[in-house]
Amino acid sequence: MKFVEMKSSLKNEGIQCVYLLEGEDAYFRESGLSLLRELVAQPELNYAVWEGDAALSDLPGFLSALASFPFLSEKRVVAVREFYPRADVFKGVFGAYLKDPYPDTVLAISNAKECAALRKQPHVV
Repeated sequence: MKFVEMKSSLKNEGIQCVYLLEGEDAYFRESGLSLLRELVAQPELNYAVWEGDAALSDLPGFLSALASFPFLSEKRVVAVREFYPRADVFKGVFGAYLKDPYPDTVLAISNAKECAALRKQPHVV
């Protein structure tokens, strides 16, 4: 999803559970993450950032961050940069999460390159 599409989606549909921000322009991807962060109360308490390799190498820790409840806010944002999971990752716990994401958590994936495997997953906008 491009930044302009994301702004329109937030305005028309409200906050979704999983966002995939793609494109070579890092400024617009970071603007999208900032926009989501601004929508949660107490962003310093309800915002976690992971790098793609770290999320893949510590999948239980990453999933724990997704399962954490927001503090003094309705939503929590977990951002992942450059996250390109292999197909087998979707067959496990992460795939189950994408089928039924936690309503209190917004997962925002920011990738410079396209990742068709992520776009095909349910609930990813």
